[in-house]
Amino acid sequence: MNSRPTPRPRIAISCGDPNGIGLEVTFKALAELQSGSDPEFDVLLFAPESAIHTHLETLSIKRPVFDLVSTPGGQNFQTQFGVTDAAAGKLSMVAFEQAVDCCLNIRADAVITAPISKESIELAGYNKPGHTEYLAETTCAESHAMIMVDKTFRIALVTTHIPILKVAAQITAPLVQEKLGVLVASLRQDFNVKAPRSAVLG
Repeated sequence: MNSRPTPRPRIAISCGDPNGIGLEVTFKALAELQSGSDPEFDVLLFAPESAIHTHLETLSIKRPVFDLVSTPGGQNFQTQFGVTDAAAGKLSMVAFEQAVDCCLNIRADAVITAPISKESIELAGYNKPGHTEYLAETTCAESHAMIMVDKTFRIALVTTHIPILKVAAQITAPLVQEKLGVLVASLRQDFNVKAPRSAVLG
């Protein structure tokens, strides 16, 4: 993502499904990070304000430090934990779209996405299976890959967000080559690995 001319990174967090676990995990993670010294970054949380209040009251925890960007259309949203519905799906995707737009317009430096419900976003009329595909489309990426990162370990996935029974039919040599190309480029550009070596897991 584009960077902003500021000494403190600003992280945009989309709330995920407001009926789900996303806000709980976000609040607990922020509370832990902020319990000691200053984490040295600022947080913009994109979520319905009513869901913020409901989750905090249910968790009985002190509100962590973040700037709230209220999700349009969420003023009267009533959180129903564990319920799959179109309203929650719509709000989760609007929050995500807001967070991405914030980064693209250099008002934040990175996006963190809390979990969405694929069933809920489908009920809301969205026809892609996850954040990755929407992000690729929004940024007009010619190719993309989901990469999981540890301190010394990176894994790029050939397929994402499809049932395991459909994986074999999706895998082709050109697709594997495309994902390898994305991974190698990322290792060089993002991780400063000058001579990447990749192993392909069959």
